[in-house]
Amino acid sequence: MPVFMHHFGETGRISRILEKYQINSGKMLWDENHKSLSAEIDQIKKENDNMHIEFRHLKGKDLNSLQPKELIMIEEALDGALGQSHEKW
Repeated sequence: MPVFMHHFGETGRISRILEKYQINSGKMLWDENHKSLSAEIDQIKKENDNMHIEFRHLKGKDLNSLQPKELIMIEEALDGALGQSHEKW
């Protein structure tokens, strides 16, 4: 394993290293603006993951985990999309 991956490839390891640096040096690497941007990025990643799951459901995959109410909502969304595409023809 390359040295870089050995030291920095572990999940959370780089965060701990940077936190220790901040404490020992007294320098702030992340100001409030950066923390806010980081939180926004995390939120966008979460939304993206949810959209991927929803897309898989719309493609007919992973439907067994859904409740009947959720299946009805997907069916209505697909019906609406099909209705709109037929109107264009």
